[in-house]
Amino acid sequence: MTTEEYNHYANGNQYILLFTHIYKGEEIMSKPTLIEVVKSVLAAFAGVQSRDNREKDFASGSASTYIFVGIGVTILFVLLIVFVVSQITGS
Repeated sequence: MTTEEYNHYANGNQYILLFTHIYKGEEIMSKPTLIEVVKSVLAAFAGVQSRDNREKDFASGSASTYIFVGIGVTILFVLLIVFVVSQITGS
């Protein structure tokens, strides 16, 4: 579909715009698995996530899943830092 065709059909219709975000080419984007969410959160946490992956995450996943996994990763990171520091200082 060309840009002109897209603009003609979309013409302010939000359903069509949502439809084009859910469908990429001919494939239906499925909900990400827990492993895919964790990988995405870790990549974002490290600052190396690509723009394409970020857009895919926003289009196909629910925000609450990413938020909960992000909070969990942050807690694990803090606990890891506390453990490493306590081992180094001997406390």
